[in-house]
Amino acid sequence: MSVSTVIIGTLSIISLVMASFALAPVVQKLGTNMDDNVKYTDANGTVFTCADKNADGFTTNDHPEIIRGACIARDRTFDAFLVLPMFAIIAIVVFMFLSVTRRDIGQEGF
Repeated sequence: MSVSTVIIGTLSIISLVMASFALAPVVQKLGTNMDDNVKYTDANGTVFTCADKNADGFTTNDHPEIIRGACIARDRTFDAFLVLPMFAIIAIVVFMFLSVTRRDIGQEGF
């Protein structure tokens, strides 16, 4: 039982890492080409993109809400792509530990 759990858990972690590597170019393109994909031209002809963000972040006066929302969505998607596989690996390891240390009904001590 424990050997099969370790093998299945290891294969799960390997497949999760492979899926993360497979999706990495998509997230990289999302992060680097957002200025080409999201542009807003106001009535004065000024073009706003994510590259116009200040060091302090966005202020309400200098960026339309659509650009602020698109740039924030891009940043959160990138952060989630980095964090979610780590949480998934932790969950796989916890479930592996719980299934290996599980006792059957009527089993006595160690």
